[in-house]
Amino acid sequence: MATPELAERKKRIAELRNQLNELAEQKEKAFQEKTALARTIGEQLGSVKGARSDRNKLTSDVKELKQQRDAVNEEIKKKIAIAKTFVKAPEPHPGRPGRRREMPPLEKIRQIEEKIETEVMSFDKEKKLMKEIKDLKKKAEEEKGRVAAQKQRYDLEREIQELKKRSNDIHQQMQRIAQNSQEKHEAVLASSKGIDELKAREEAAFKRFTELKQKFNDVNEQLKAELDHMKGLMPAMQEKRPERYEHRQTRKERDDADLKTKEHEVEEKIRRGEKLTTEDLLVYQETSKR
Repeated sequence: MATPELAERKKRIAELRNQLNELAEQKEKAFQEKTALARTIGEQLGSVKGARSDRNKLTSDVKELKQQRDAVNEEIKKKIAIAKTFVKAPEPHPGRPGRRREMPPLEKIRQIEEKIETEVMSFDKEKKLMKEIKDLKKKAEEEKGRVAAQKQRYDLEREIQELKKRSNDIHQQMQRIAQNSQEKHEAVLASSKGIDELKAREEAAFKRFTELKQKFNDVNEQLKAELDHMKGLMPAMQEKRPERYEHRQTRKERDDADLKTKEHEVEEKIRRGEKLTTEDLLVYQETSKR
């Protein structure tokens, strides 16, 4: 029959073993949580890195487009300044309805020259017609210059309109890319904030794991001390009951052999990274004393 002290020791050992198993389970859970969070953080960091790279590329594109737009706008300013130097041609006089359109100077010159060649006229009349031809030629030259200047002005205005359209197209493209860049930037900020929160949770999980590991080691030491103390009580029990000593010795040898076999099985589980059962932990405790 076990003594009260031995019974108390057995009860204490059982409590410590239960506590050790619970701590082992909690410690493993905290470690798995920490590992899962670390993996998630790594994945999100990769996504943030890609998003940040995309954002930087878009920002660079916006900067380049802005330079292009500014260059086009500068060209528009120069051409507008040139256009302002042209004198706008006067609008043709509407005249009265049905009024005959004035004959072009060159056509009138041709008619006068033909008249001089085909008609007999006085010297004064011919001189007058020659003066008229001279005036018409001057007018024709002026008209030619006016038409050329008008064409140049119209061409310049067309170029200005084309440049304005190009500037507007670049500006719209720049706005679309800038909006996309802003969205990427906001996504990076949101993801970074989420990662910071995950890191805080990871640190908390690791802290729990460390604390549980320390408690596990403390309880394990207490269990070893209890087992060693109970082992010291066994010789006294054997002296009080010598008739059972031989039987206990035989059983001890058999138990040692079984323990050796189980110890090998536990070592194989540890090597394979498998989770240990309560029985495995007990075997581990027994073999750690030897």
